[in-house]
Amino acid sequence: MVVLQQTLRVFRRIEPQITKLVQGFNRDVPQNIVNRPVVNLARNCRNFCDFGGSTSEGVINMAQYSELNSENVKDFLDSFDTVLFDCDGVLWHGMEAESGAQDTIKKLRKLGKTPFFVTNNSTKSRKQYAEKFTKLGFEASKDEVFGTAYMAALYVKEHLNIQGKVYLMGGAGLEEEFQLHGLSYIGPGPDPLEGDIADWANIPLDPEVQAVVVGFDGHVSYMKMMRAASYLNNPNMPFIGTNTDGRLPTKTGRVIPGTGCIVNSVKTAAGREPVIVGKPSKQLVECISKRHKLDRSRTIMVGDRLDTDILMGHNCGIRTLFVSSGISSLEEVKQHQASGSPERLKFVPTYYLPSVGVLGKLMDMAESPKKRRIETNTSGTQES
Repeated sequence: MVVLQQTLRVFRRIEPQITKLVQGFNRDVPQNIVNRPVVNLARNCRNFCDFGGSTSEGVINMAQYSELNSENVKDFLDSFDTVLFDCDGVLWHGMEAESGAQDTIKKLRKLGKTPFFVTNNSTKSRKQYAEKFTKLGFEASKDEVFGTAYMAALYVKEHLNIQGKVYLMGGAGLEEEFQLHGLSYIGPGPDPLEGDIADWANIPLDPEVQAVVVGFDGHVSYMKMMRAASYLNNPNMPFIGTNTDGRLPTKTGRVIPGTGCIVNSVKTAAGREPVIVGKPSKQLVECISKRHKLDRSRTIMVGDRLDTDILMGHNCGIRTLFVSSGISSLEEVKQHQASGSPERLKFVPTYYLPSVGVLGKLMDMAESPKKRRIETNTSGTQES
């Protein structure tokens, strides 16, 4: 086991070079010689060291997570240039910042790392998120934020090229992004149930509506579900959902249903599958790649949800750091890892830490001339 761990550490150090080699072979080598030994060796090494990541050839059979500590954190920091941070449950809980999160991001910037903030929360526009970052003591600009309100507006504007109206189930964040992108819409605000089933069967529909977008809507109602599903009864009507998160992270033990509950209600009524612009789909990463230089082999995704953050990393061929400060737990990771199921192995991260604040403390240890050993566990960090 010790030999295996040492071998894996070596592979992690050379993983970026292996990735570039594989990408070069995939692009340049003729199809009739792609099975040459050197190509297979590069691909197999990539699979071996990727720890639950994703390649074009499928799930790695040896998927397992590696817990970061004072001994391996330097190699970890040297392995990436770009960090994609989830927000809710990772950097903050509501209006309370995660302990040490601000300092960790400052330290990463000081090392020359480029952070982006990728959130499935559609309640705020990029401008509103930048304001929240500032209020909570983070350094972040609007252009570094990629939220699903922005992504939905961008998808409608650039991909669908909608000229008419959008039926929008959403709040202020989606409205602001749609306005900034010059999109016409109807739907936000209260729409209470009125009349009886005879009236419902004849609810008026706007003939100018050319797409349906569903995000977080605090005014969600039976009437809104009927309207959205009725528009979607036209098989040519595009159906876009911001995300499928079932609940929002809290520390109080209360359950706050997430946007996925709303999207799934419309999906069930309409009998249609939506295009999801948030995690775990590839849309966010592709958008960042289009607007910024992004080398996926030199990128890390940091998140608290296995079914969105970690799965998106897998889907996009990006290594992942799971923090257990939000929705998912380390026990869930262990269960997925032990399952041996190719589908469940997609939820196994590359690395693990209790929180992003612990990463900042480990970075201090890596820089300190007098190195001390740090032991991390799910309850926090202890120094000895």
